[in-house]
Amino acid sequence: MSERGAEPEASRGRAGKTRAADARRLAPAGFVWLERRFPEEKVMTKHPHTKLIHEGHYAAEVEVELIDTDEGWSPYLSLEDAEKLDEVRKALRRGDLKRASQLARVFQLTPVNA
Repeated sequence: MSERGAEPEASRGRAGKTRAADARRLAPAGFVWLERRFPEEKVMTKHPHTKLIHEGHYAAEVEVELIDTDEGWSPYLSLEDAEKLDEVRKALRRGDLKRASQLARVFQLTPVNA
């Protein structure tokens, strides 16, 4: 019977044994093997949402998709939607209403005198 540190498989001459089986047998105690499988698919649901951005005398309604998952910080935005929000905000700060209007519905805010 063989023990840890035994001779390699070729010198033992045991037919039918694989190197993987020998490697598992010779692994130190407490060693965890990583499996070579595809990760399980995560259940994600997307739903439309309107984000409001306020900059100066302007506000914009930006259509984005919120992503819900069973783990982590949920719901969250995709990278593209986050960049879209940033682009609208920057356009409003610059006063570039044409660019902001291409990405969102833009409104001009007027104060109400009481």
